[in-house]
Amino acid sequence: MAQLDLHRLTADEVERVVRNFLETQQKRGPGVVRIITGKGKNSPDGPVLLPRVRTLLKGALAKYVGDWRLGDDGGSFVVRVR
Repeated sequence: MAQLDLHRLTADEVERVVRNFLETQQKRGPGVVRIITGKGKNSPDGPVLLPRVRTLLKGALAKYVGDWRLGDDGGSFVVRVR
């Protein structure tokens, strides 16, 4: 399973990076990928990347996504790419 680790990225960088990852995976054909956001334990104001990626998967990047769920670890998403 292909993975994308977003640790150390800012919320502003996330959309571009996740979009590029999903586009690349879509070109390879349908499959399942993991997008690692972390749980936000080290963020002073709580999770930033987790809710940002959730919003992107529901909205701006939905055309790449068949479906998705929060990973069992609570700090990633398991995504089925169209």
